[in-house]
Amino acid sequence: MPEVFYANIRSLLNKIDLLNFYMTTKIQNLMLVRNLVNKEVDDRLILTNKPYNIYRSDRTNGRKGGGTAVLVHSSITSSLISSIFNQNINHICLDLLFNTKKIRLIVVYVPPSSTQTNKQLDKLINILSLYVNVDYSIIIVGDFNLNSENPKTAQFLILLRLSPSLNSSTNPPW
Repeated sequence: MPEVFYANIRSLLNKIDLLNFYMTTKIQNLMLVRNLVNKEVDDRLILTNKPYNIYRSDRTNGRKGGGTAVLVHSSITSSLISSIFNQNINHICLDLLFNTKKIRLIVVYVPPSSTQTNKQLDKLINILSLYVNVDYSIIIVGDFNLNSENPKTAQFLILLRLSPSLNSSTNPPW
């Protein structure tokens, strides 16, 4: 299994040197949330000639915050399933093939205000439900900003626990 790095980085541009360090180690997948970049930032600035494919879901409305990115080493076969940024839920879904093992990777960023309402949590549950019904392993990472007082949070955690291919424990954040 390849080395993987996940971070809620709160701005990618001021951490390019650190990112370059990780790309020169054994790490083959880098998953980043709250990267704070937009379409004006060229992939070449981020990758700096490293052998990675980059999948981005950038903030598009001019506001600061949000955004996700996944960097996959070019030796790994990867295919984009979905990459969406909207004001409430931001995600990237990829299928990765390591030798003969297929893995679905889902990286999510949900702003804190988005999980306060049942409507937004329903939207998150519906989005993830689209991607978890596969017959191979799934890894879901991200900053969900779950509200422990919202009853829908329990429904969200149950969805994660009941997904037969999910390769993760899901413990409440509180």
